[in-house]
Amino acid sequence: MTRRLLLAVLAAVVAVTTAVGPSRLAAASGLVRAADGSPGFLPEPTPVRVTAPTVRISLLRSVLDDQRIPLAGGGESPRGTVLLEFAGIELDGLRIMQNGSSFTLAISNGGAGDRAATIGGAGQTVQLWGVLKRLNVCLASLPGPEACPDIARGVGALSLLIRAGGKLPEVLRGKNLDIDIYALTVKAPKGSTSLGLPLGRLSVTAK
Repeated sequence: MTRRLLLAVLAAVVAVTTAVGPSRLAAASGLVRAADGSPGFLPEPTPVRVTAPTVRISLLRSVLDDQRIPLAGGGESPRGTVLLEFAGIELDGLRIMQNGSSFTLAISNGGAGDRAATIGGAGQTVQLWGVLKRLNVCLASLPGPEACPDIARGVGALSLLIRAGGKLPEVLRGKNLDIDIYALTVKAPKGSTSLGLPLGRLSVTAK
């Protein structure tokens, strides 16, 4: 097990046992650092797959398509990499999986609502580089039922809407999140908590 993996596992274990993970602890793993418009480090070439049946995204500020980033080993993230910037996200029934060459890392948080997993929060800035496989964004439709279209293939249109000053809800509700994350950064005030796993469970399996 590499030093990088050990640090990542240590950060996850502390987050699980304390139900929160301070941003400075996440930064110590080398996987999360202060956001400055780019990751600021070379992410591992193997993405982290994140799924959740329902999510709530606070203050979605920008969605940028075609944002490939360099990865460790000389490669790049795939075509279709998007950059999302927001204040925070709540994830019900969170599942995180990473398949390395010699290990499988899995983290889950089965809670919802007040027991949901959280990243970021009030006064924070989260930047996420990833490839969306699916995300149904729910918007009120008047008259008629609420519409929840899958934006995985329509990121460009959402980006144009935001750039044009389109008004989005302060909390954007979504369903069926499925995304491969290549990099995640959090900019938070000193002493803030940037990760919450109230019911977190961790497993690491050697191959």
